Amino acid sequence: MKRRTAELSAEDLQALARSPSEGPRVKAALHPHTPLATLLSLATDQAIGVRRALARRMGAPREVLAQLAHDPTRAVRCAVAAHPGCDESLRRLLWTDSDGNVRAVAQHAAAIPHHFAEDLARIVRNESVPASVLAEFAELGGQARRAVASHRECPRGWLERFRHDADAAVRLVAETRMGLSLDTLRAFARHRSSSYRATAAASLPWDDARMPELLADRNERVLLALLRRPDFPAAFYAQITDNPPPAVRLVLATHDALDSAHLQRLLRDPRGPTL
Repeated sequence: MKRRTAELSAEDLQALARSPSEGPRVKAALHPHTPLATLLSLATDQAIGVRRALARRMGAPREVLAQLAHDPTRAVRCAVAAHPGCDESLRRLLWTDSDGNVRAVAQHAAAIPHHFAEDLARIVRNESVPASVLAEFAELGGQARRAVASHRECPRGWLERFRHDADAAVRLVAETRMGLSLDTLRAFARHRSSSYRATAAASLPWDDARMPELLADRNERVLLALLRRPDFPAAFYAQITDNPPPAVRLVLATHDALDSAHLQRLLRDPRGPTL
C-alpha cells in the first residue's frame, strides 16, 4: 500500500527531489514536511515547473523565496511577487525588476511606498541623491541597477561591476559609460540584442568591416542609430531604402540629402506613402 503524503519521511522526500522525473520533484517542492535544505536545492532545479511550484508553495520559507526572487524565468519571479510571504525587502527587489510584468504583479500585491518611488524617480532623472540611496538601489532589480549605472554619481568601481551584471541592459549602460574599445564595438555589431547592435551602429567608423552588416540590419533601432548620426554618408542611403521599417522610412523621407530617386522608391513602398 502507498504511504499517504503526510507519512513521507525526510529520506523519502529527498528521494523524490532527486527523481529524474519532474512530477515527483514538484511533489517534493509542495510537501509540507520537505526539509529546508531540500527546498533550497529545488530552487535551482532545471525544470521551470518545479521552481514555479516552489514559488507558489504556501508557507514557503523566506530563504527559498529570496533565492527564487532572482530566478531567470519571469513566471517564477511573478509567483514570488504574488506570494503572501514576500516581505518588503524582497518586494523592493521585485518592484524594480527588469521585467515590466514582474513589476506589475509586485505593485498589485503591495503598493510601492511613496518615498521609495520618489527615490527611484530621482535616480532616473539623474538628480543628486545621497550615496546611501544610490547604494541601496544598486542592489535591487534590473530596472534600479540600470538607473544607477546611468546616474552621473555612479562610482567607476560600480560601473566595472555592472559590466558583468546578469542583465544585458545594465551591462550595456556600464560598457557605454566606461568607453567602448573598437574590438568591443565590433563584437556588439554581431550581438543578438538590438540594443548592442544599435550602440555599435552609433559609434563604429563608417569604413569599419562590420558596417555593411549594420546597414543591412532590418531592426528599426539599429537603422535609426545609423541615420541619426550627423555624419551619415549620403552614399549609404541606397543600402537602407529597400523596404525599411515605418519609423525608418519617415526619417529617410525627411533627410535633406536623400535624392529624388530614393524618395520615389519610398513613395512606391507597398505599405503606403511616407510623405
